[in-house]
Amino acid sequence: MKRIFIISLILFVASSVWAYDFEVDGIYYNIITENDVEVTYGSYPYYKEGAGYSSNVVIPVSVAYGGKTYNVTSIGMACFCNCPELTSVTIPNSVVAIGYECFRGCTGLTTMIIPNSVMELGGGALKDCNLTYITLPDNLDVSISGLGFENNNIHYDVLNNKEVKLTGIVNKEIQSEIVIPETVSAYGSTFQVTEIGGGAFYGCTELTSIVIPNSVTSISIEVFNGCTNLTSYVGPVPSYFNPNPLLEYVKITKGCLAEYFTFSQNLKTIDLSELECTELTSDYHFYKSHNIESIIIPEKMDVSRAELYFVKDGIRYKVLNGKEVVVVKNGYYDDYEFHNTFYSGDIIIPNTVTAGNTFNVISIEDNAFENCSNVTSISIPNSITSVKYAFQGCTGLSSIIIPDELDFSRSGLQFKNNNICYKVLNNKSVAVTSSSSEVEYSGEIIIPNTVTGLGYTFSVTTIGYAFDESSNLTSITIPASVTEIYDEAFYGCTNLRKVTCLATNPPKAYKDSFENYNGTLYITCESKDLYKESACWGTFKNIECIGAETVELTNDEVAVVPEKTEAEFSMPKNENANSYTLTISNNGVTFCTLTFNAQGQLANIDFSTTKSYELKSDVEGFKFTVTGLSTASDYGYSFKALASNKSVLKEYAGSFTTKNEDGTGGSVQGGGEGTLAVDAVSNATAVTIVNGQILVNGEAPAFVVTVSGQKIANANLKAGVYFVVAEGETVKVVVR
Repeated sequence: MKRIFIISLILFVASSVWAYDFEVDGIYYNIITENDVEVTYGSYPYYKEGAGYSSNVVIPVSVAYGGKTYNVTSIGMACFCNCPELTSVTIPNSVVAIGYECFRGCTGLTTMIIPNSVMELGGGALKDCNLTYITLPDNLDVSISGLGFENNNIHYDVLNNKEVKLTGIVNKEIQSEIVIPETVSAYGSTFQVTEIGGGAFYGCTELTSIVIPNSVTSISIEVFNGCTNLTSYVGPVPSYFNPNPLLEYVKITKGCLAEYFTFSQNLKTIDLSELECTELTSDYHFYKSHNIESIIIPEKMDVSRAELYFVKDGIRYKVLNGKEVVVVKNGYYDDYEFHNTFYSGDIIIPNTVTAGNTFNVISIEDNAFENCSNVTSISIPNSITSVKYAFQGCTGLSSIIIPDELDFSRSGLQFKNNNICYKVLNNKSVAVTSSSSEVEYSGEIIIPNTVTGLGYTFSVTTIGYAFDESSNLTSITIPASVTEIYDEAFYGCTNLRKVTCLATNPPKAYKDSFENYNGTLYITCESKDLYKESACWGTFKNIECIGAETVELTNDEVAVVPEKTEAEFSMPKNENANSYTLTISNNGVTFCTLTFNAQGQLANIDFSTTKSYELKSDVEGFKFTVTGLSTASDYGYSFKALASNKSVLKEYAGSFTTKNEDGTGGSVQGGGEGTLAVDAVSNATAVTIVNGQILVNGEAPAFVVTVSGQKIANANLKAGVYFVVAEGETVKVVVR
């Protein structure tokens, strides 16, 4: 019984495939509802060629059967399939659906009018027909109907009465350049090309260039699979270029790039001038495209997150928008890994760079020149407004050009001079920073007012996090140029016992700038109250007054001041000298020879006749007077600085003439002469400068005192601030 039931079921199913309910005027119908019927095929099997309908078929709006009238509302599945002799069919307005493969293979059917009542057209319903004319209802989706055509070697599928989809290329092996039209004509209508289907260009191995119109709104993700020689793309935003590593030229004519859209590594030219957005939000559009040479984008388009880079003249730039770029690290990404190629040699960054657009170079980004030890010089243009942490590890850098007022403090640029490490703040000033080696600062450190490095002479204005944990540092001298000391600058300097600050105004500092406030602070006498009132400086338990700076004598001149019967000599000290000699001659005959030790103290005197001398000072740079000369006579002198082996390190030579009996005359040739002048004094006392010597009320004090408390010879003075004592009064003299 079970076997008989199965056989009966199979017979029922088979019969239902080709059975129809009734036939009227050669058209076969199936009843589908109480009031509706569908047109169906009339013979079995329906797919056999020649079976079913032929000639002209006119489908009525309604049909009567069994005493009842039915509405004809649909044309059933495969109704006219493989009816090559069918030449025309009239479809009434009552039909709302045409079934699967309904007219497939109707090769004799050339014209068809589908009424506006039809809302559904089944898959393959018009496949393999030879239609030359067809009308379709507005907005009817015929995309799966099989209605298609070829035009100029391109195959299209009809989507509706207005649009078509490009689905393939006929002769794929010979196509190298394809220009897809915006509209194409077929079936008596003009259609707009709006889609490109998957696999449309599959196998087009010779295709090198394609132009897609802006009418296209959808491009399949796999459309360019197998197009291994495609190098040029012009058109709206594609879904994806994959796999296509050779793509070099891309112009996007419509739309905006989707999130995570990535271009190929060989992209050379990208034209986004017609893009319909003002910002690219993805971080990955161009990160693999490290061969870009030309970028065309609107000025205001923000592409800072798109990872859009190019290299020009050996410098790698990241594009921010259509008019601005920044200098970045040299190299390229490969599967999210960055391959650093490092900069080297002389780097000249331009104000502007042209790569399609002309861009202003506005910044140097983090790590741009990190560890580029082979970079020897860098020229930074005035267009740069920001420099980030870019120059750390540039140990081979010997010169740099920094624009005025450009903040360089975050750049990481450092250099070393006389075992002190400096961080560049701008093109005028530096900060003392931590040692670039593992060796800590120790012992006694004297920071200069100015320091030379990288082709500049910088003012030392700041002490940064320089001496952190330098526990062996015992003494620090801070120059007058310093205006700020960072918090914890001397953190861990537990043995720092002596701090000398030569700034007149206390530098900005913090309560934790110094670790050890038990040491002694030495400051200028005139600024003592200011330091004591400071929250930081006033914390020192011991504060002593020494002044601000030491004014040295001129280092390269011997000053000679002749009178009637005497001559006063002022001479500098040579750091490498072991002894000095001074010889005075008259008419070729040696008048006297004097020998001094390394400290400028008179060690020996040899007069050819009995004369006298007067030693005025024994400080660095010294002065003495030789008496017993003749009035209005000519003398020559020679001053030599000698090494321990008596070789001459430096020699001064000149001549002078003593004054007349009436005090007139007197001249000096060679050796130099004082040129200073008084700028201001602390009171109304008459102060003048004569031959580099201070005179108070016409009298010359034997010595002057600098603001740091050092006594020096009153001769050949440099510009600075001095104190002299005259008639029991201390006079402050500002000399320029």
